[in-house]
Amino acid sequence: AALRMGFQSFVGQEWQLSEPHGLTAPIIMDATVDQQAGYRFVYSLPFSADTLLIEDTHYIDNATLEGDRARQNIRDYAAQQGWRLDRLLREEQGALPITLTGDVAAFWQKHDLPCSGLRAGLFHPTTGYSLPLAVALADRLAQMQTFTSETLHATIQQFASQAWQQQRFFRMLNRMLFLAGPADQRWQVMQRFYGLPEGLIARFYAGKLTLPDRLRILSGKPPVPVLAALQAIMTPHRQQAMQ
Repeated sequence: AALRMGFQSFVGQEWQLSEPHGLTAPIIMDATVDQQAGYRFVYSLPFSADTLLIEDTHYIDNATLEGDRARQNIRDYAAQQGWRLDRLLREEQGALPITLTGDVAAFWQKHDLPCSGLRAGLFHPTTGYSLPLAVALADRLAQMQTFTSETLHATIQQFASQAWQQQRFFRMLNRMLFLAGPADQRWQVMQRFYGLPEGLIARFYAGKLTLPDRLRILSGKPPVPVLAALQAIMTPHRQQAMQ
């Protein structure tokens, strides 16, 4: 309740094809597909000449993604690519949190015991991926001299609070993505972002943007209405979190 979230919800299927797919590299984001209820793209990862993972991904307002529709999306996409699906090998489904805003003090008041990962709010705010911060937290805990429930809780809370402060700029960008325009037009924000320099994009995913990076992201004409963008940026954090 202390956080306002969007979600990266997905269904992925690994398929054995009846003939080679012809890919020589992954397709990380194909956003030429129908956007449906939010920013949608298809991710294709070849494992061999005739097996690949096809993942239908949506940046949407809630964690509920209609599984049957996503599975049909995958079948439709495969047909468009000329891939002949033969045998389903496995399926994965999930929803990763995308932080818009929140009250970190209120968030931690609900945690009486040590926790980590998503439960501790330790994830990249725009992708929902938690592994890099999990490794950083492990390094921090390895430096501790005394291991009790109280010292672990205090150390993790301090670590998470520092990460929260460092992620303010990312949450602002997330609000522009989710709140500043129609859901089916979110692709315009992402299209502009992926036109930026490759090094900047790499630092974004690493959570290590420099000041020039931040200025570069915000420079130029915004891909959403200016007034709506300002409203998304300036709306008080606690008011947004409690909506």
